[in-house]
Amino acid sequence: MFKKRVLIPFSALLILVTGGYLWYASTYLRPTSPVTVTIGVVSPTREEDNYGEIVLAAERDINEYCESLDNRFRFQFAVKYCNAKVSQATSITQDFKESGISLVVGHAWSSMCEASLPYANENGVLLLSPSASSSTLSLTGDNLYRLTPTDTVQARICSEMLASLGCDAVVVLQRGDAWADAIYSALEKECSDKGLEIIDRIRYDPEEYEFSSYLERANMSISGGVEVYGRDGVALQFIGLSEAYLVLQQAQAYPALNETLWLGTDGSSDVERVVDYAGGQASRVGLIGAILAKPRWVVEGVDDPSFQDAALYDCCWVYALSVLEADSASAADVGAVLPGVASGYKGVTGLCVLDQNGDRDIVDFVLKGYSEISPGVYAFHDYGFYNSTSNTIAWDESIYNLIT
Repeated sequence: MFKKRVLIPFSALLILVTGGYLWYASTYLRPTSPVTVTIGVVSPTREEDNYGEIVLAAERDINEYCESLDNRFRFQFAVKYCNAKVSQATSITQDFKESGISLVVGHAWSSMCEASLPYANENGVLLLSPSASSSTLSLTGDNLYRLTPTDTVQARICSEMLASLGCDAVVVLQRGDAWADAIYSALEKECSDKGLEIIDRIRYDPEEYEFSSYLERANMSISGGVEVYGRDGVALQFIGLSEAYLVLQQAQAYPALNETLWLGTDGSSDVERVVDYAGGQASRVGLIGAILAKPRWVVEGVDDPSFQDAALYDCCWVYALSVLEADSASAADVGAVLPGVASGYKGVTGLCVLDQNGDRDIVDFVLKGYSEISPGVYAFHDYGFYNSTSNTIAWDESIYNLIT
């Protein structure tokens, strides 16, 4: 197992890469003999992702960069597929190691990272995930790094939304599972730090379809909060997934819930079922949550690339630049410099600063919810933008049209 540590680069170099700027400080040597480094890439599925196209683009751009520097290293990326089976993630990790590959881009799913991490820690394999976000994987000193923030970052942004909108208190309605509990625990601390009161915390069974008892309690708690803080001083924070459409449908029977701003998370504020089955109610209360901002980035063969697509591309670059910085493809050497390299790399997803656990720290979010775009027609709507560098929110004027 390699201890994670942050290194500070010595000098700055600005170059242009496909779709964005790459800023990185490097101290590598320039030997003359080309050496090919193979990096493993694990795709969760075969048909539904863009791994092939993105990895090919990264390989091309990285090698062009190395050639321009007359550097001895060249890179190839070997893609293998898990076919949506968690068990295969560990098998593929083992296969890579046995073939001499100790640098692996993966895994995309938190469950795959969790299954593979013990083997990676024990056998000197580095994992660099573009999209696994479970807070249970936030461990110091392990061999997993992530270029996506953890789920609990939602709590920070939710509290910033509450504060920036002038709310004094919030009622929390959440799923009764580990994912929502982790977000709530982080939200509790964030609200305490900002002087925001959590009036009530209401947990519902994730298997539930009838929410009347939970909504009745939320309605009473909101009403009590309004008596103290006024209608604009109280909001409802929903921490749930696609069941949001059922909650919204049933919430129409409770007056206080219809007159209160709802905030959501990435699990509920970008859900097609909400648009299709509860668009009217969602457009009334907003259900605004933080969604990872899509990069302004174009790669051949990929339509409308997501943040996770761009993070995959950035993972390839972070590994390659770490090899250059270490002047070695050894997992131990690469692991020693990777946090510092990532923190000095500005890729297509932005500056890839990692925290003490090796997880992505700085990233921007779109504050997305629901809106009526024409009579009886509902759609997603961007209500604001969270700038992680300045930790500020810029709201669109449409936010003030909610609950009027």
